[in-house]
Amino acid sequence: MKLNELKSVAKAIDNITPKGIEWIKQFGYDGHSIWKPECVPFDDLGLDEKQQKRLIQTIKSDTSDPKSTIYKDGQVVKELTGVYSLSLLQAIATNLGVGDAGGFLFGRGSRARVLTDAILQTLEPK
Repeated sequence: MKLNELKSVAKAIDNITPKGIEWIKQFGYDGHSIWKPECVPFDDLGLDEKQQKRLIQTIKSDTSDPKSTIYKDGQVVKELTGVYSLSLLQAIATNLGVGDAGGFLFGRGSRARVLTDAILQTLEPK
């Protein structure tokens, strides 16, 4: 890793607050949810305004498969605007220099688990 990359990672680590770490521990292993933007503590997770705007997206439901169908309150919806949990984890991991973790996995839950573990190992080395 080059010096400027190390400085960037060090800054990213400093920007994640204890509240952000606790949020990752509680919700990080989820690779399926779409969060209401107001429920995501972007600042505590060290994500700047540009990243926040990029993460908030309208996700369309694909009803051809239950795995790609979006449900809200038990009902199918055509689309939902929010923050896809796996994209959120990927953004945090990329900021910390571990964005390639889990790239070889296809399942959303498996990728979320590997990304979360890499994030937490970076923030709280044993």
